[in-house]
Amino acid sequence: MAEWLMLIRHRLAGWLIGRRIPLLWAQFAYPPPPYADDYEPLFGCPPRFGAPRTAAGFDRRWLTAPVVQDESTLQRGYVDFLASSPS
Repeated sequence: MAEWLMLIRHRLAGWLIGRRIPLLWAQFAYPPPPYADDYEPLFGCPPRFGAPRTAAGFDRRWLTAPVVQDESTLQRGYVDFLASSPS
């Protein structure tokens, strides 16, 4: 569950700035699950399992990117968000 919440937050941040935010690393505080091969395509970087905590990192320059979404894009709804979010 933690990995999916991390993925959703990552995609939401990318949607807010209208750009895909490349992850530099992604680590998970558990052993590789049976579907571990799905992680690299989802996160865009090799996963590390057995880490002290579940977390991901990206270049700090993304923290200063302007938000491009506004009230009108938010009103399009959740379905549009999923369809247009950078992956």
